[in-house]
Amino acid sequence: MTTGIHSADPCKGCRETVRPSSERIAALVEKIRKQSDRVLVTEEEYNKRLALCRSCESLQYDSTCKHCGCLVEIRSLQQESDCPYPFASKWRMHEGA
Repeated sequence: MTTGIHSADPCKGCRETVRPSSERIAALVEKIRKQSDRVLVTEEEYNKRLALCRSCESLQYDSTCKHCGCLVEIRSLQQESDCPYPFASKWRMHEGA
């Protein structure tokens, strides 16, 4: 089983066949952006959050947070979401930076 860049442990809940492609993730992001009832972060904030997720040792399969199982591209986009990193949100630790 192939793992993400930052993790040596395979995801315990997913198998290779359930991982969405980058095209599918992009389509999901676009769908969420078009929903008028969603409160989203600015493009600048989204890029900051996503960069932190992509550099995190808890990223698996280049798309999934091992702490919550979410697709980081989706979680990073939503205003009400927070980083689930144990003990301290990496997003909040870098606010204003």
